[in-house]
Amino acid sequence: MFSIFILGMDLASLGSKVSQPLLKNCFLVKMMKEIITKISFQLMSFVYKIRDKYLPHYEILKDAELEPGLNVIDYGCGPGGYIKSASEIVGEKGKVYAVDINPLAIQSVKKIIIENKLINVKTILTDCKTNLPNNSIDVVYLFDFFHEL
Repeated sequence: MFSIFILGMDLASLGSKVSQPLLKNCFLVKMMKEIITKISFQLMSFVYKIRDKYLPHYEILKDAELEPGLNVIDYGCGPGGYIKSASEIVGEKGKVYAVDINPLAIQSVKKIIIENKLINVKTILTDCKTNLPNNSIDVVYLFDFFHEL
């Protein structure tokens, strides 16, 4: 069965109430979904920026046992709130992989990498597999991720 969701509404279930051109116009639906995704991501980023002013990530990451020289994955990195602190903790001999399914998250992290000249951070856009070598990661952390499960 084919369903189109916009703002939580299943248009296919509305049957004759929805014009056929709307159902056939997948471009419009795709565009609406992209707009909603972008607005949601920007709102989430804004909320995190406010929170991050009062909740230092450095201490949270130290509690997660990050230390110099480790290779770590920030799985579901979102707008990258933990990236700079993680990069500082693991240092030049370590590496931080920012992993997310959302291209907007990866764009946000790339901006952080450039602005802060973080040479030990790499981004990975994926829904699951990182394609990193087996046994190459010391710590995987998932912060601010629960709402996505």
